[in-house]
Amino acid sequence: MARLIPIIGAAVVALIIGGGAAWFLKPTPEAAPAVEEHEEVFAGFIYPVKEKIVNLADPGAKRYLKVSLALQVPESPAAAAKRKAPPTPEEEKKFQEEFSQHFSAQVNDVLVNVLSAKRTDDVSTPEGKERLREELKGRINGFLPKDQKVTKIFLLDFVIQ
Repeated sequence: MARLIPIIGAAVVALIIGGGAAWFLKPTPEAAPAVEEHEEVFAGFIYPVKEKIVNLADPGAKRYLKVSLALQVPESPAAAAKRKAPPTPEEEKKFQEEFSQHFSAQVNDVLVNVLSAKRTDDVSTPEGKERLREELKGRINGFLPKDQKVTKIFLLDFVIQ
């Protein structure tokens, strides 16, 4: 018991010193950077792509990739200029129906071709996923109109088995 008293005392002193240092070193409100009160508003739509399951190109192994994603597509500049608020749910639904009608076959073709050519090592790291996003974005933007290029791809579900 006598051996524990110095250890407990040292721990208490360390806590007091740490707390004092944290209080002393905390930024003052004047020194804190100003936070902008406005957020960048995305003038566009999200197009969800249905789940895809593909065989990966791993030699000698049967591996599958299940992926769901969403495409961020900007609104045309003319339509964005008219709008003062984000799209309504009805406008979002109308966009998704029209985009699907015109481009779903091409998007699905790109997904199947690109994803099934990948190996597990190609897509299992964060860097690999980012490269995959960029490759998909480039291939999809290759057939989209100039004012409807995908600006971002969100991976909603990504499972390798």
